[in-house]
Order: sequence, then C-alpha cells, then structure tokens
Amino acid sequence: MHRSYSRGELENLTDLIQRPAEGSVYAAISFYALGGEIRSVGKRETAFFYRDARYIMGVQSVWTEDVFARANRDWLRRRFEYIKSITVDSYVNFPISNLRNYEREYFGDNAERLERVNKKYEPFNAFRFPQGLR
Repeated sequence: MHRSYSRGELENLTDLIQRPAEGSVYAAISFYALGGEIRSVGKRETAFFYRDARYIMGVQSVWTEDVFARANRDWLRRRFEYIKSITVDSYVNFPISNLRNYEREYFGDNAERLERVNKKYEPFNAFRFPQGLR
C-alpha cells in the first residue's frame, strides 16, 4: 500500500470480511506497517523491492475441514480482486495462485536481477515452487 485510502475504500475493506466463507473459523485483513529501518535500505540491495510502501496488506481465511477448501479459496480470490484494484503489486510472503506476472508483482524492478542470481546459485532449481524464480 503506497497511499492513503478514502473512508469508502476502508469501509469496503471491512465489508469484505463481514461474511466469512462457509466453514471459515477465522477471516481477517491484516495491515503490517512499513517505514523506519525498512526504508533505510535501498530497493535494489535485497530482494524486497517495495521499501517505499506504507503498509503490507494481507487477507486470510482459515478453515479446518477439507470440504470447505474450495469455498474459502474462492472467497479469498474475490476479496483479493478488490484489494488488487486499490493497491499495486503483491507481497511474495502472501502468495496468491494464478497471479499474472508474479515475478514482477512480487519483486518489482528486482525480478530480472533475482532471476540471474537464481540461475547462478540455484541452477538445478531444487527449491522450486509454482511461483518461484525461473
């Protein structure tokens, strides 16, 4: 999150979690403050590019029975679409499946450099996952 939000946008965010998905035992939108020491490191000095953001926002739903997995994933996807409409990019530690251009979304202008580093130091791709560096 790089900007302040209107009262309407904040109300929309709270509305997103008022009706959890079927089977959900916990639903939330969390805000993690950035700034301070995070901004004292350059954007290109580490993998984390979005050092000028004000917050990281995460949306979650917790379910305990597999029968509710699809409903909760769909619920999350719909909420993510709204959040995506008022934010930019995405935080790699809160992965979302089927994210278009995930390298750019997660790593910003660091994506190409990180892909080169990955090829050099991890040439066999042993630590792969669906949205890993290529």
